[in-house]
Amino acid sequence: MDDASSVADDKDEADDSANKKSEGDKKKKKKENNNNTADAAAAEGGESKSDEPPPNYPLLVGTLSYVDKDNLRRHVIRGNWKYEQTAEAAAPQRFELLRNIPPEEDVTQLPMDGEFNGSFSLQYAFKNTKGKLKLKNRTVAESGVVMSFKEDKDNEGEFSVNGRGTNEFGVFELFGTASKAASTAGEDDGKEYKVKVRKRYISLAEPPALEEKKKEKSKDKKRKLGDAAEPSDAKPQELPPPTELHPTGVICLRGKLVRHTSADLSLDNTIVHRIKGVWAMGLDVILADPENTRGECNKFEYQHKCSGDSTVFPLSGRYTGSFYVTADANNKTKVAEKDVILKFCKNSEGYHNVEGKGSNYYGKYTITGTLDKEGVITIFRNFQAPKVKASKKSAAAAQVTVSTPEPGPLNGAASSASISSAATGPNLVSLDDVRAPLAGSGSVPVLDPPRDYAAVMRGILKIEADGSHTCTGNWAVTNDHFQSGLTSKYHFGIEGHRAADDAKVMLQRLKESGANSDDDRELKGVTGDGVTPMTLANTTFPIDSSLYKGTFKLRKGATKTQTIMDKQIAMKFVKNDAGSYNVYGRGVNEFGEFNLVGTLIIQGKANGLMQVYRIYEQPPQPVVVQPASKKSGKVFPGGMTEKAGNSGPVPAMKPAERFTPSMSGLQRRESSGRSLKLPPRLEEDDPQAVMDRLMDQCRQILKELQVKDLHSIFAAPVDPVALNIPNYLEVITEPMDLGTIDNRMNANVIESPEEFARLVRLTFTNAIKYNSRPDNAVHRAARDMLTIFNSRFGTIDKTFENAKKNRKLTKAERQELKRKEKEAAKEAKKKAKEEKERKRKAAEDAANESKRMKIENFMNDNNATMDAIRGAADSSSKVSRNEFNLLLEMVQRMQDHVVGLHKLVNNNKTGGGKSQSSTSSKKSSQEKPAQESSTVLIDAP
Repeated sequence: MDDASSVADDKDEADDSANKKSEGDKKKKKKENNNNTADAAAAEGGESKSDEPPPNYPLLVGTLSYVDKDNLRRHVIRGNWKYEQTAEAAAPQRFELLRNIPPEEDVTQLPMDGEFNGSFSLQYAFKNTKGKLKLKNRTVAESGVVMSFKEDKDNEGEFSVNGRGTNEFGVFELFGTASKAASTAGEDDGKEYKVKVRKRYISLAEPPALEEKKKEKSKDKKRKLGDAAEPSDAKPQELPPPTELHPTGVICLRGKLVRHTSADLSLDNTIVHRIKGVWAMGLDVILADPENTRGECNKFEYQHKCSGDSTVFPLSGRYTGSFYVTADANNKTKVAEKDVILKFCKNSEGYHNVEGKGSNYYGKYTITGTLDKEGVITIFRNFQAPKVKASKKSAAAAQVTVSTPEPGPLNGAASSASISSAATGPNLVSLDDVRAPLAGSGSVPVLDPPRDYAAVMRGILKIEADGSHTCTGNWAVTNDHFQSGLTSKYHFGIEGHRAADDAKVMLQRLKESGANSDDDRELKGVTGDGVTPMTLANTTFPIDSSLYKGTFKLRKGATKTQTIMDKQIAMKFVKNDAGSYNVYGRGVNEFGEFNLVGTLIIQGKANGLMQVYRIYEQPPQPVVVQPASKKSGKVFPGGMTEKAGNSGPVPAMKPAERFTPSMSGLQRRESSGRSLKLPPRLEEDDPQAVMDRLMDQCRQILKELQVKDLHSIFAAPVDPVALNIPNYLEVITEPMDLGTIDNRMNANVIESPEEFARLVRLTFTNAIKYNSRPDNAVHRAARDMLTIFNSRFGTIDKTFENAKKNRKLTKAERQELKRKEKEAAKEAKKKAKEEKERKRKAAEDAANESKRMKIENFMNDNNATMDAIRGAADSSSKVSRNEFNLLLEMVQRMQDHVVGLHKLVNNNKTGGGKSQSSTSSKKSSQEKPAQESSTVLIDAP
């Protein structure tokens, strides 16, 4: 829908030939009525009021159209509004009204009476702390806008419009006209209507009293929407009716609200109110599959903690929690929510209505819903329109003070910055848009690579456990970039439930055309895991469908990459003469529409190697981009990312920001004679992505080695029996060959380049070891192959080592590293203590040994002296008996002193830990020889 048509001014509409006459008649009647009223007032009051200016109502000019795609069925009135009478030329501001169409009504019927909800943008001026005039934007929500369209019998395609609704400023009425827009080529009449209505406030909302504001501010933040008791003198009010449930097209969360007490949670004086359930893009999706067997729903959980003294249920307040978003197949992202406020109010049916608000990664939203008597809660999220910050130019232009009429809160809206129209996305594609040969039309040759293309993609297409079909791999600008490793990741696929539906249609089409005999895509002998239900998506491969979607990485700036989303891809697979499949497709992304051509080679029952070329019909032109906001930089495919899918008022406030590719052009000519300048290497933050790229290079090296092995010496394991070398396994303890390495690589047994290099080198070193003679042919071939491998593997080895150094450790690895460091420090401390003890004992032993040797020398000298004395005391000696006994007594005393000293040294050496009894027994045993020797000496003369 072209927003420019909705911003047409009054002069353009007055010049419209179809409406010129009717507008002229209406203006003439209005002028006559005003003149008659003025004359009557002058006659009665005596004072003429002909000089009084006409009422200055907000004028809303836009278009009425319908939307019917992606489970969205709604009527949309979207355009701009401004005041009719302004002193300065004020820029219009955006407004939007939406009405969800139930399945029993025809969405293409325009116009249709009903209740609309929406919002409008309001810009107002204010002074900051420095006294400067600034502009602010905010979105005002409007609800319960009941509109009726009455056809003008005199003018075909003309309708009078009347409506009534409410917003924060009060109750208002709408009155105006709707006329059929001029049809363009290829469009049906009645698809779009021009709407021009005026807004008149019939009652204004009263501002809250000052005392009430103070009371609200003094309340606890956590209980600002709590269940405050009403005063005893308050008048009883009628309970509101139950909140209307939206059957489709609105984000719906449905679950069970449970109150857990302290005993249930094993907590002291704490009660938790918990909501657990699933969410989807419509209530009908949840009701159609309550067990979520098709995987269209995701889980969510909210909880609110309070004191154990509280007995209120349900309890209003601030809830925290999270929900899951499906990003890719088997990959879910958890999104936290910390500011969800829920308020439970009783309704006329005996259960509760739910109101509230919240915010998360995708923006702010309001909440409506119900809580039944069984505790089942059903709530809907209505995302609000994002606020737009005014630019410096618009702020400077808005410094002119403009007088505006009532109501008061709208006084600041007369001067506002212009808001550009929202960028509209490209149309979706279907299987009919894919140019491919008809099934069963005859011989289909294998497709040759196209001459001109934008990118080449290689990956594995397979069936996941949940029935989804996914393709993951790498893409590059040219085939030369693949050889150089200048690639990045891509992924696309289709959900299991959609694949099952499209598989049924495809098999029926193949059966009707008679092509199912040659192209049988039903898999035989497929068994499930016993948990996930088996559908046609698990037993059909490949599947023609227009519901594929995915993402790919594209360089942004010098060091970063951005994820580009392929919004939709339609793909057909046609069996060719070689037994493989030709691939034809067409898709849409932010660069425009593109075609896909390529081949799919079946490798197993449910997977195959696919290589396709992407061709853009028109290379996208570079556009000037603005820095992306924080809340719009990340996209979760298949999740709550498109706010237009909600029932709440979400006007397009700002054109979508597009990413400018760093390539000079997306079209490349493969056969061109010019040398292509390779772009810088795409940096990938994911360590697994770096490892995958290195393993791909290892596979390429292995293929080169197999090609250079001309005589297939190293292609298969050595057979000692066939080659008559019975001692081979005795010499070579770990046999290895290139064929075994290839099989392990295909089975993903080899997980690192380091292990790959070890096995390849082992293959050649085994050959060199067994054929040790340098002139042996196998010996020479092994050395040549080893040299080639080392030269080719050098860059991979260096990259792998750098990746290991730069790799960030996980939490478990960091904990293990700290544990090992503590153990190493403890072991080092223990060894240092043992070494210190050893040195102390060695020094003590050395000192004791020195003392022992001195004592032994002294005792030897003493014994020699005693022997000399005994030799001198013979029978012929003239020494008297008394003299000899005196000398012997002195020597005996000297010997006793020596024995005592020797005992003291021995006690110090052994540590002195013996008992007193052992000491006394040892003393008696040592004294006995001394006495015997004394007796011998006495008896000798």
